[in-house]
Amino acid sequence: MTIVLLVLLGTYLLWPLYIAAMSLKRVRDEGKLGPVARNMAIPIIVFGYLLDVAVNITAFSILFVEPPRDWTVTARLKRHVGKDHWRGRLARWFALHLLDAFDPSGKHI
Repeated sequence: MTIVLLVLLGTYLLWPLYIAAMSLKRVRDEGKLGPVARNMAIPIIVFGYLLDVAVNITAFSILFVEPPRDWTVTARLKRHVGKDHWRGRLARWFALHLLDAFDPSGKHI
């Protein structure tokens, strides 16, 4: 039961970390990310990446009913998003409802 709760919590926590990373990316791309903010962001980015890998290996392997072939959730979603099967539909759902709106480009996947 504890493992299930940790997987759910990690999956939920990954989303606000993604939003933070995309905000940092936007500020960096605009040339407004100073050295203090950049250095403060490093632990957040590192933790977010490690959590991304952990969530991909656990929750998304279960959700997509396949072993991990990619390191990150984004890489897994990109592999499926163009496919015309249930995994592709699921990947598109994540992109539409949780990712694309927060990516500075407007399209994360």
